[in-house]
Amino acid sequence: MKTKNLIYTTILAALFTGLFYSCNDDGIPKTLEFDQFKYVWMTSASEDDRSLILYEERDTTLTLGKLRYGGITTPFSTEIVAEIGVDNSLIPAYNTANNTDYAVIPEGCYSLERTSLSIAAGKFVSEPFRLTVKNTDKLESDKIYLLPITVKTLTAPEEMPLNEDYKTTYLIISSQIVHFDETLDKSNWEVIEASSVWTDGYETNRMLDGDRSTYWHSALNGMPQWFVVDMKGPKRIKGFYFVHRQETSQTSTPKTVKFEVSMDALNWTTAFETDDFDQSKLRIEVPLNNTIGGARYFRFTCNKTVSEASYTYVAEIGAYSETEVEKPLILSNTPAAGITVFLSEIQNLNFTWVVDKAIAGGYKVLFSKNQNMTSPVEFTSSTTSLSLSKAQIESLKGNDETVTLFWQVTATGGESLATPSEPRSLTLSSTVMTGIPLSFDVTKNNVTVTDGGTQVTLTTTGGDPWIFTTKLGQTLQAGKTYYISFEYKSNKTIPDAEFFYCVDGGPVGGKSSGANITVPGATDWTRFEYVLTTAINNFGFGSSPNHFLRYDLTGDAGYEITIRDFSIVSK
Repeated sequence: MKTKNLIYTTILAALFTGLFYSCNDDGIPKTLEFDQFKYVWMTSASEDDRSLILYEERDTTLTLGKLRYGGITTPFSTEIVAEIGVDNSLIPAYNTANNTDYAVIPEGCYSLERTSLSIAAGKFVSEPFRLTVKNTDKLESDKIYLLPITVKTLTAPEEMPLNEDYKTTYLIISSQIVHFDETLDKSNWEVIEASSVWTDGYETNRMLDGDRSTYWHSALNGMPQWFVVDMKGPKRIKGFYFVHRQETSQTSTPKTVKFEVSMDALNWTTAFETDDFDQSKLRIEVPLNNTIGGARYFRFTCNKTVSEASYTYVAEIGAYSETEVEKPLILSNTPAAGITVFLSEIQNLNFTWVVDKAIAGGYKVLFSKNQNMTSPVEFTSSTTSLSLSKAQIESLKGNDETVTLFWQVTATGGESLATPSEPRSLTLSSTVMTGIPLSFDVTKNNVTVTDGGTQVTLTTTGGDPWIFTTKLGQTLQAGKTYYISFEYKSNKTIPDAEFFYCVDGGPVGGKSSGANITVPGATDWTRFEYVLTTAINNFGFGSSPNHFLRYDLTGDAGYEITIRDFSIVSK
């Protein structure tokens, strides 16, 4: 291969010599010709054979050779055109000559940007051609492939033939790719919350666009920095993947990190954490010790960067699952963890769950007073739901006024689950709730109201959204603890919400809860409660039936919350 470089250097030296002498006026002709170098060749064919090692499952594009001719100092006035393409019939001869055993690359694993190269009239050289290696999942790591790209035909002046020794570029391709399990489609995923965004052009959706040259950049306001991704449905997760910002000069990449998962964006389970996160610029795999049976949301938190900066950035993030699902998993179940059920308000209680494949033998639903699920009470169901009567619920509760139970779904027999569902907490209470029903008034700012009969949907349309409630209509009794209470669903978490206690005919600064109430995003009906002890003791709220509330949502448009059973309750 060294001979190729020597010949190529000699050709160029001859050309430059000819050009030098063609410029003097000492009787030497303006046009010099070197017959031994008068031919057309592919520049990359005169170099050492190129090698490409693939480390990632992504398309890779290479700029290869150009078409060139030499031996004269004045270019032709006509165009020279070569048709190029891959010729796998050259591989056996190459292997014999070089004592190699290179394989033919599979069909569909490469494409040429163009199949012809053209040297324009008056020029010595063409534009380069490019090759893309793709569909790398078809390449085997124990094979080395050879891709011969050759000049198949040449249209040129008769005195400028094709050099047969320098018409073929040989590209040697090998794969060191670890073939990942199935990457989950994230085309409809959404970042629903984030700690911050620096400025326009660095928004959170950059992490989900499949382009590692774009990235989310947090504000410069200190650690931790975090975001929450909604995967738009329960997923079976074997691991996460991550791509850092690509510039090697940028060192404010996450180092101390944590991945958490959730079904409701309220209750979080740590899936992975480390103080020494991989700093490779390639796709980083974050395998989990156990496959997560069901998660709709995941949260990524950076607590420290490599440079200990007050900000960080992320180019791409996603998740992957198992290529083949062997055993069914419980993906989700309701009611949501942590809710309180007041027995005075119900006649029965329904439990439902979702599986990723059917189980022929049916299900067991276990209830226990401890999270380890010891001494459970069992119920069976042939479907993915269970309804318990009020008497059955009271039997589970026992004689205590309030008790917290844990419930879990598993299989009765036959086809088993990969893992049972995680135990979920459920509080049962005999406390009687009495309440003052509330509704929303027409007085509002940047909020639209959609009345659904038994429920109301509030949608924010601009900055500083707020809405009045109706008046209490009665006074609050001394000696009782009162709460603002409602059930809701919300498209995303509402941070920094606030209740004003309107005891002076309208909202007054300082007479409020403060802008520190968070209403987490929820896709299932979720109970919200806020105690009114401070409002009653400090501001006299509820001492007049004319008192009311102003509910301030959050600072911008795009929030949607649906509310039912809105009232002030006492326990």
